Amino acid sequence: MTLVYRAPTHYQFGAEYVRVNLEGHLRQEVINAATRKISWKGRLKSEGKIYEKHLIEHGHKWWPIKRAEQNFVRGVGNSSQWRLVVDSLCRTDVAFPEDGVPFAVILTLDDPEGQAPVFNDLRQALRASGVQIDDIRTAARIKPRGRT
Repeated sequence: MTLVYRAPTHYQFGAEYVRVNLEGHLRQEVINAATRKISWKGRLKSEGKIYEKHLIEHGHKWWPIKRAEQNFVRGVGNSSQWRLVVDSLCRTDVAFPEDGVPFAVILTLDDPEGQAPVFNDLRQALRASGVQIDDIRTAARIKPRGRT
């Protein structure tokens, strides 16, 4: 998953020029067997408890491009219900912009076995919930080289 956003910035603040931080989380539904209560568990490695200093040093905080990766080779959890959560944090003296912060999330997923239509299933569910989805298309152009 890659999250890219246009953060409000201001040169006057030096190293703290990025004024709003966005974070992306991929969470899976967890149902407590005893109480039947539903909670959502973070499933990306970057969602663990990490020290603030480490987050800043490695571009996971106050940086407009964030990347997280996780391989679920044998699947994970007992639910097929997932949430993509994007939340924000503003510097102390900053109000969240009224117009919001433009962002894009690129989520890459597939079935390691190549059998289940996970991409199409997720795409259909996201569209049904009103999410704007655009495909990323690549074009390969082959140019023949002259022989020497």
